[in-house]
Amino acid sequence: EALDRLRDAVAKGHLTPFVGAGLSSAVTGGKAPCASWRGLLLDGIEVCERMVSPLPPGWASRMRDELDNADVETYLSVADQVTRRLHSARGGREFAPWISRTVGALHPTDEGVRIIQAIRKLGKVIVTTNYDRLIEDAEPNWSSYTYSDDEYLSPYENQDAVLHLHGVASNPTSIILSSADYQRLSANHLAQVLNQSLFARHRFLFIGCGDGLKDPDIAPLIDFVNDVLSKENLEHYILVKGDQLRPFNERPLSSWIVPVAYGSNFGDLAMFLEELAERREIAVSQDQRAYEQRPAAKPKTALLDLAGPA
Repeated sequence: EALDRLRDAVAKGHLTPFVGAGLSSAVTGGKAPCASWRGLLLDGIEVCERMVSPLPPGWASRMRDELDNADVETYLSVADQVTRRLHSARGGREFAPWISRTVGALHPTDEGVRIIQAIRKLGKVIVTTNYDRLIEDAEPNWSSYTYSDDEYLSPYENQDAVLHLHGVASNPTSIILSSADYQRLSANHLAQVLNQSLFARHRFLFIGCGDGLKDPDIAPLIDFVNDVLSKENLEHYILVKGDQLRPFNERPLSSWIVPVAYGSNFGDLAMFLEELAERREIAVSQDQRAYEQRPAAKPKTALLDLAGPA
């Protein structure tokens, strides 16, 4: 039923794609570590080792250890250290080249181009928390806007545009990465009003987001929309791998974000998005049991049958 409602919303033009870091990882074939927040910070730690002196003994090892099984707060803590040290090195001239060399230099695979083309067919406006320009650069006529641009919410409605909530690599000063950056963004009253307006006016299809929706900037916006639109009964959707259906159903990100499976593995994403964008029939099971491994059958003996579970 959720898949049918998603297809109906797309057919009526009622959904806006919202893409996260998982999409950047997918369209680069998983071969670009800096497409993920963790990979970008690991690269930043390595740059600090090369460029920043002095560093406290063992600092790099401690930062890498913190990123193992890290949550949002831990990522922010490491991001604070990396950005502060890069901004302090050589008069602050190391941060922008680092952004340009990493997230500013990502390139899609052939399969990634298929995914991007399908997402572009889903809407004239795409919203993202990513810094890269993978979507825009695949089609030169597309434009980038971020919270610091005058055109952030006004003229983009009639053109192909990507709205970067957390900044864009082509403008390193706009990048929101550390906790200080998030505080700067939250203190920007106009940016918050614009973002709330964006979330109140659009129904989203979240692609490659997952726990990224819990980040310090997006989570309050989701709470805001949850309160504002709770009486309107408007659904939003998040694409997940089949084996994530049950976890998302049992621990939903929000009561108004409905998980939809695109297949059993990442290789199914391109076909699913193409079928969705082209309004074709989609034969992807939405039964969470279909993606779960069943335990091997126990040998049947009279003793086991009688004893039951230990």
